[in-house]
Amino acid sequence: MALEKMIEVLGQVSFFQNFSQDQIKLVAFVSDFRHVQQGDLLVQEGDVAEGAFILVSGRLAVEHKGGTHHDSVIEDAGALIGDMALLAATPRAASMRALTECEVVFVPRTHFKKLIQTYPELGEMMSSHIRQSLSNYVGNLTSIRAKLKSG
Repeated sequence: MALEKMIEVLGQVSFFQNFSQDQIKLVAFVSDFRHVQQGDLLVQEGDVAEGAFILVSGRLAVEHKGGTHHDSVIEDAGALIGDMALLAATPRAASMRALTECEVVFVPRTHFKKLIQTYPELGEMMSSHIRQSLSNYVGNLTSIRAKLKSG
């Protein structure tokens, strides 16, 4: 994928919307485009994450050791997958399998952390984003737990 297209894709991701054009260019320069065939795994549950992905096109199913959860499908272009991996080498909480052919952009943690060191304000934005993601995650877990108890 050409650098210009990569910049365009990153600019459409809500997480990167407060980045300056130069900062987006730096992220684009160190990121790479990947094509995932239908049925292939994008990430494997338990593997240590090296960075985050951005869905450009296609549909991904979230899979846990208990099986595929087709109600957990990622299909929104610009979805940021594995944002925590931009800061820490954490194990993947779930696998992601391509339900269709997919195009993704991979943003490596090592380069993203250097960007945060250069631009500390990005670290604060990342921190705010992670707090919101964790809040949403806890809310989803609470909702699932309530459904399990009532059902």
